[in-house]
Amino acid sequence: MRKVFLYFISFIIFILLATFILNKAKIVSFSIVAPILNGISYVDEKINDFLKYIEEKGELIEENKKLKYEVEKLKAKIIHLKSVQYQNMKLKEILRFKENYPRFIIRAGKVIGYSPENWTEFIYINLGKEDGVSKGDLVISNGHLIGIIFDSVNNYSTVMLISNKNFRIPIRTRKTRELAIYQGSNLSYGYLKYVKPEQDIREGDLIETTDIDNRYPAGIPIGVVKSVSYKEGEVFKNVKVEINLNPLNLEYVIVVIGKSKKEQ
Repeated sequence: MRKVFLYFISFIIFILLATFILNKAKIVSFSIVAPILNGISYVDEKINDFLKYIEEKGELIEENKKLKYEVEKLKAKIIHLKSVQYQNMKLKEILRFKENYPRFIIRAGKVIGYSPENWTEFIYINLGKEDGVSKGDLVISNGHLIGIIFDSVNNYSTVMLISNKNFRIPIRTRKTRELAIYQGSNLSYGYLKYVKPEQDIREGDLIETTDIDNRYPAGIPIGVVKSVSYKEGEVFKNVKVEINLNPLNLEYVIVVIGKSKKEQ
């Protein structure tokens, strides 16, 4: 009986020891495995975050492309509207000019080129003999005289600009109504020729075309008197005229077809 009891006690102790050892083993193994499991979970979470970021990034890139396309379409539309607005403005300018000078024939055209030899003194326009344009007709842009037809063929013409040293035209000052001859010099200024000492030409006065020969309309602006000087003993005054002409900014032009001697 005592032997059985000892066996029973030994068995109970063995069970308790085994349970204790197993629990300890579980704790140790969990402490070893837990960091690994946590690391795997962290990596998995970061991979999911990265994949989500890539997906969102792709959507943003696609949306950005669409927005850029829409912006470019709007830009093109704005440019087109500005072009239409500019053309309407030029058409209104032509209509106003026709209303102011109903006795003259008006032609509207565009600048199509520049002289390879001297772009500051000659330009080409898309009006020619077929449009009734001939040598000597006035060329206007933005309400100012910019030149005169130098040569004309069937479908285009060469324009001598008012900056050309060979350009000359009779003018009248707007305020004092004095007559003189304007001669070109460069893109910034020209001169008035044959201004007598007694003539009342003042700084700041606008010079414009005159109808003295009844061929061209009067009152088309050319430039502004920049300076007037005179030295005792000289025959004429020295009168400088500011014109500020930039041929590269010229686009639309008006040609005033001058009257022939028969029409006069």
